Amino acid sequence: MDFSWDGMTLCEQVSVSEALPNPVALTWDRDKWQPIAQSEALFTSRALQQEVERREIITAT
Repeated sequence: MDFSWDGMTLCEQVSVSEALPNPVALTWDRDKWQPIAQSEALFTSRALQQEVERREIITAT
């Protein structure tokens, strides 16, 4: 698992595993400190070059 940060804020998590058919990237969109949306993207290879599918998840608080 790899994580990308913007200062102290988690922005993206990428999971690559033999147990997963494709690499998966979770990305969080924020309004300052509050998460407002999450995206899940599936990629064709470990190089994360071609996106296969994307889901958007809206956060209601």
